[in-house]
Amino acid sequence: MLYCFDNFTLDTQRYELCCAGQPIPLEPQVFKVLAYLVQHHERAVAREELFECLWPGQYVSDDALGRCIRKARQVFGDRREAPRFIKTLSKHGYHFIAPVTVRAYDAPASDTLTAAPSPSAPLQPHPEVSTLTVPAAPLVDEECKQVTVLCGTV
Repeated sequence: MLYCFDNFTLDTQRYELCCAGQPIPLEPQVFKVLAYLVQHHERAVAREELFECLWPGQYVSDDALGRCIRKARQVFGDRREAPRFIKTLSKHGYHFIAPVTVRAYDAPASDTLTAAPSPSAPLQPHPEVSTLTVPAAPLVDEECKQVTVLCGTV
């Protein structure tokens, strides 16, 4: 998704924050905290929720989260005393308060699509590749899960 606010664009697919089209380097955890707040801009986010979703199963000090918030604010030139982007909610958490426009990625143009095989011709997997079919689960915006996928040959 693309999240646009002020002169910034947060691209969750490319893991990139841009200002006026220019990429802004961010540490990975700072980006994750910022992205989570922007994705949940319609509500306040509790500190505990950020810890559970962004540092699952780890003990992390309050200062680690505070440092990520400070770094994100530096990018925006935002101040805790007069926030335009990230508001601190004392003893609760944070709220991304700037107006956000959410855009989905555009579908590829029809001239860039490749022809699909005929429905009567079944797809054959590569002989060295095994397939795994996973039933589709409904997407839930509020759910955070860490997944590790390992691949190898026998």
